[in-house]
Amino acid sequence: MSENTKYKNKYALRLILSILAIVLISMISLIVLTFLSMEMNLPIQIISVVLTVLITGLIILLALRLGRKNQKDILIFVQDHQKRMYVINAMNYIHVSNELTALIQSAVQTERHLNQLKKIFYYAESDLNLNLEGIVPQIISVLNMKEDKNGYYLVCRMLSIHGQLYKQTYPVYHGYENEEELIYALRKLMDRKSQVEIRVNTNPYKIAVCGIFTLIFLLLCLLSHPLTAVLSETLYFPCLGLTFVFFSLTMYFIVKQKRGE
Repeated sequence: MSENTKYKNKYALRLILSILAIVLISMISLIVLTFLSMEMNLPIQIISVVLTVLITGLIILLALRLGRKNQKDILIFVQDHQKRMYVINAMNYIHVSNELTALIQSAVQTERHLNQLKKIFYYAESDLNLNLEGIVPQIISVLNMKEDKNGYYLVCRMLSIHGQLYKQTYPVYHGYENEEELIYALRKLMDRKSQVEIRVNTNPYKIAVCGIFTLIFLLLCLLSHPLTAVLSETLYFPCLGLTFVFFSLTMYFIVKQKRGE
């Protein structure tokens, strides 16, 4: 498990304070940038657009960073005496209501479950042979393992608790205990067929095509907007919808490319 979880498991406190920090940073940034823009006597239309883009981008970046830390803390990799590798996602074992306090409930329950798992794996007797087969998902083989600055992305062939095979991508971000041993054990599960097999990566072509269509429909949106009125205004909303569709597809294929899928 992650070093944060093992040595000082304050999952709920870290998550809640991090979310509050993102909100606070965004509000302060909004106030400061608005004040500076007003001091510079910039037009309100330009201020609104620039602030929307900047603050949204800031929130996304901070949320992605928090998401990586959260994903690392809730994922636990377990290897038994038969060298079988299992993955436990602590979030899969909690149940919360749809109330306003659901986030806090979820964080607290996740922390408790992580503590229970820690007791099982670290405080049990050393000769205890845990049998996780049929209880948690098992990694049968690793189809692809892609490294980046934050860690690794694993495309795995999994065996579910019901005996069904499926593919799943897991991130292994830097910060796990005995990280080198973990990566070595995962590399040993690399599927030989997938290593020898030459697979055509079509993601770059799909990214390029969807990106081009995104720019085309975005340009049509600008030209058909009432402020420009170069093209018929009836084209605006259909083009806006198509821009969103192709932008979403572009981001989808970028994520697949980043994960090595």
